[in-house]
Amino acid sequence: EKAFQIYYSMEKIGLSPDVYTIGALINGLCSKGNMLGASKLFKSMEEMNLHPNDVIYNTMIKGYCKEGSSYRALRLLREMIDHRLVPSVASYSSTIGVLCRDGKLKEAEGLVEEMAGLGLRPSNSVCNLLSEAKEDDG
Repeated sequence: EKAFQIYYSMEKIGLSPDVYTIGALINGLCSKGNMLGASKLFKSMEEMNLHPNDVIYNTMIKGYCKEGSSYRALRLLREMIDHRLVPSVASYSSTIGVLCRDGKLKEAEGLVEEMAGLGLRPSNSVCNLLSEAKEDDG
């Protein structure tokens, strides 16, 4: 709440927020579980002629994964790559985890292969999740 007061105060006096200000607000919203607010702010960046950086994308992906929204997390992961940004190992891992929980094993395995292609190594917990998902799948 206080962060938004500062944001609106900045606007009133003619100061434009930069990508770091917006990133801090998005981080706060995501950490509070307010993905609707974070998403609105994320989308408003374009109107402000600001481009999300890798930190903002990774924050949003983590938030969607915590919320259990594999579709939104995967969509942002793809968008991030389209903008020539490299997702963090944590973003890949979180997305793989939520895909496994949603029973989307092929998509999860595809992300592991994609990680390998980028020289990124999934954590042991991700490997365990995949193994468990394969066992459950049958």
